[in-house]
Amino acid sequence: MTLEKIAYSNVYDFTKKHRHRYFELLFFEKGGGNQLIDFEEYVVQDHSCYIVLPNQIHLLKRNPKSHGFLMQFYSESLSSKELLRFLQTRGWNKLSGLVFENDKDKFYRYKQLLAFSSNTDEHNNFELERDRHIIQACLFSLFSKESKEKVLDGSQSVVHAYLNSVEENFTAQHTVKFHMRAIGIHEKKLMEATKKHLGMTPLKVIHARILLEAKRLLVFDDRPQKEIAYDLGFDSPSSFSVFIKAKTGITVSKLQSELVGIHNK
Repeated sequence: MTLEKIAYSNVYDFTKKHRHRYFELLFFEKGGGNQLIDFEEYVVQDHSCYIVLPNQIHLLKRNPKSHGFLMQFYSESLSSKELLRFLQTRGWNKLSGLVFENDKDKFYRYKQLLAFSSNTDEHNNFELERDRHIIQACLFSLFSKESKEKVLDGSQSVVHAYLNSVEENFTAQHTVKFHMRAIGIHEKKLMEATKKHLGMTPLKVIHARILLEAKRLLVFDDRPQKEIAYDLGFDSPSSFSVFIKAKTGITVSKLQSELVGIHNK
């Protein structure tokens, strides 16, 4: 876990679109500017908090007068399976990047809580364990109200297992049957679980994940479209084109142009 000022010098060029394997919580005391999280735009507000999940494409265009702090941590820092399942499912919401905005009391509450963590690369075992608990306490508190609005039952475990299987295999396996066999679940039970927690059928979950990765690669990867098509498990560039046209209503080149345009505004 690291805790830094929003304006700190990162190891990568944060002024350009990027993605990383860890979670990032951004707390703004003074807002200004905007940010893109997986192609959704957020105007940065005062006393706000946003979350960037692992592998999401992120670009922050910060007003020079804006300030705050950010917390970075890996999923390995979270020992709670329920919390990981919640964050994983939440990531499928359209505006999953927004945690809260224009809430002064909340901002200072979390600023005070996170002040107890270490801001150093040198930790002993007690400090590491303390910081893990602080991270989880922060996340549990941030999302407690939201989680209460969702019924947590066995079906969430089904969704978690299904999403894990899709995440690990979506570039090679495009059928629901593969994932059903992999996690040992009946089609009806899987259908009920994904509709309840994600609002879509199991097949649409696969298609949504492929489309999201296609968008990420089209804007983040310099390789030709045909190479991206093969990497995503399509047997030809034409089948990739048909898929993109069916899901977006536009061609691959047009989609790429629009996505690049969003980041270059």
